[in-house]
Amino acid sequence: MSMKLVPPRDERPYIFTGDYGSVENFFIDQLCRVTLPVHVTRVLMAVTRMSWMFNRLSVGLRYCDIGKLTGLKNNRIAEAIRFLDEKKICHISRPRGLKEATIFTINRDYRMWKVEREMNDEDIEIEKAFKCW
Repeated sequence: MSMKLVPPRDERPYIFTGDYGSVENFFIDQLCRVTLPVHVTRVLMAVTRMSWMFNRLSVGLRYCDIGKLTGLKNNRIAEAIRFLDEKKICHISRPRGLKEATIFTINRDYRMWKVEREMNDEDIEIEKAFKCW
């Protein structure tokens, strides 16, 4: 069965209805094409859950919050946060007013991610579609 990948249509990468949210398939499809360490994937899923699933583009999380969601220790969380920031998958900031919280904004534009991706013919079609916008 062949699936057609379609670029996202609007600014919000999720749909929020009532008590739950859902992430658009396009983001998940692109995420499936990159190889991430397990601890990085767990932190990224925690950030996605706490931001997009609660109808927010950004979220402030402390290490203990991420640890409760993922079961990871602080040193692995710190490694994952550095990886996500260096690879441009998330924008990470620590505003002055929130000494313990780290602000995460997931970079929805997968083309800016600095990671190896599996490419195929459908990816080339998607790139062409993005250029037409």
